[in-house]
Amino acid sequence: MCSSDLGPPDLAEVCLALAAEMLALGGAAPTPAAARPAAETALADGRALDRFRRLVEAQGGDPAVADDPGLLPQAPVRRVLEAETGGSVAQIDARAVGEAAVALGAGRTAVGGTIDPAVGFHISVKPGDPVEPGQPLATVFARRPDDAEAACAALRAAIAVAAEPGPAPLPLVVHRITRAGVEAWTAGDRPAS
Repeated sequence: MCSSDLGPPDLAEVCLALAAEMLALGGAAPTPAAARPAAETALADGRALDRFRRLVEAQGGDPAVADDPGLLPQAPVRRVLEAETGGSVAQIDARAVGEAAVALGAGRTAVGGTIDPAVGFHISVKPGDPVEPGQPLATVFARRPDDAEAACAALRAAIAVAAEPGPAPLPLVVHRITRAGVEAWTAGDRPAS
């Protein structure tokens, strides 16, 4: 049920899994698997997007950003990081990506620190993806050219491209934390699409 017009399929899948969990926790369904169709329907028919608009407005934001992301702050410098060699993405070091984002200004190191909402990354590949030389791996959005270059260097070190295929990617959802403790998440936790 994760069609491309609903955003990246992997992000839609994680959001649907979380929404189904929340619906079950809120008593709208007896189990996450039973709640999943309602979450899928709300996403597909636009009710989820409408709820997001209302949430943005309730927090003092402009709900029009849901329909026009161009209204959000835009970084003046954009750099595309390209693969130097072909192969497959063997690994992406999430910690290194996070630290690079903080250095760019997209995160903070202390409570009360500032966050620049215009800067950050768009990572175009996932572990296991095949890549060709020159193919975009990521896009960096920065305030200054030197910040963009430093971020590209950090991302180049964080995204490993190997000649041989790496291990199969992990499932998007691996565990659930419940009152009973940590439980393995299985395909049985949601109905087949």
